[in-house]
Amino acid sequence: MEKKQIQQEKEGDAESHISNFSDRFYRSLYELIFKVHMGKATSLDEYFGLIFKAMKTDQCIPRIISFIKRMLQMSYLNEANFTAATLVILNELFRIRKDVKLALF
Repeated sequence: MEKKQIQQEKEGDAESHISNFSDRFYRSLYELIFKVHMGKATSLDEYFGLIFKAMKTDQCIPRIISFIKRMLQMSYLNEANFTAATLVILNELFRIRKDVKLALF
């Protein structure tokens, strides 16, 4: 009985560690959105690719909504090509993730 309980505690610790890592990743990515400024087109391709993949795979809908709001906020401050790329990314996200679309509208 004790071995089973110890195994469950170890699994719980591993899940907690993964969750903490995931939270730190999304927090860092969220802060990165605020710091981005127009740069080379290749770096922006990687930037938008990373954000799209992160939002596509995230299971926390309130966090995705926060990302969407932050991206729209930054598109107001940046140039037109940044805004266009943001809108394209959000359109693809809404097409793929119906649950996020329903949560917003």
